[in-house]
Amino acid sequence: MQVTKALIEKYHDGHCTPEEAAAVESWLDNDIADAPAGAFTNATARDAMKQQIWQQVRPVAPFYKRYLPHIAAAAAVLLFVVFRFLVAASDTPATTASNSSNPGFTIQLGKESKASFQQDTLNFHGTIKIVSTKNQDLLFHTTCKDGTTRTKAIHISEGESYIALHYKDKESSEMLVINENMLFELPPVIKNQLSEQFKI
Repeated sequence: MQVTKALIEKYHDGHCTPEEAAAVESWLDNDIADAPAGAFTNATARDAMKQQIWQQVRPVAPFYKRYLPHIAAAAAVLLFVVFRFLVAASDTPATTASNSSNPGFTIQLGKESKASFQQDTLNFHGTIKIVSTKNQDLLFHTTCKDGTTRTKAIHISEGESYIALHYKDKESSEMLVINENMLFELPPVIKNQLSEQFKI
């Protein structure tokens, strides 16, 4: 008996005779025997065709593998920009205005330095650079870690730059206040540190 579309529909609706139902069930169980021409009847031909199809299919890379070089490049650029920003921010010495409205000078702080100004007295810790805008007498005052204080009175001239630092060695601690033009008189290690901090 020939199995047709109409017979299959009749089978699914439950209106088949027992002979028709047996023919449809036999056809469903053994569909290879009635397969149309060109269908695969042996496994080797089917496997060969499957291999040929898979060779022509282009593999699709997952999202993270497809864009990984772009993501890595963007991350490297971002890290470089952040690093340069942090280095530039740490290399730029802070300039502070004094407590007085017109102290006659500006203060540029070195690394890990602090300074304050009250009534012709400049209290500082660390290393500072003073750029004078008028002639005046100035009292420099610093406190050492051991509790001792150092004080030095200096006349600063208009338009001149001065470096004040608290210098420590193994035996003593000193406060140095020197004109920027006289840096060559300092030991090379100190001179190089000051030149690097204040871009001299």
